[in-house]
Amino acid sequence: MGWKKGLLAVVVAIAVGAWVCLGLSFWLGLDQEVGIFFVMAAAFTTEAAFWVLALVLGVSVYESRRRIWCALVRSSRMEIE
Repeated sequence: MGWKKGLLAVVVAIAVGAWVCLGLSFWLGLDQEVGIFFVMAAAFTTEAAFWVLALVLGVSVYESRRRIWCALVRSSRMEIE
């Protein structure tokens, strides 16, 4: 499990760096193309951090999303009836 925590630390550090770069690009007033690049980088690294966190916790992301979807559909069906 040690290598998983190390991987999580690296991915979270990269994601935080991407978010810091995004904030700096807005603060410095850089071009829109640069801002779009940093938005995409922050989005991808944040998604990667979620997947690695799920790996560390041993959570099946697919199974969790399926259960959430079933619960939402079930509750919306109850509201309709």
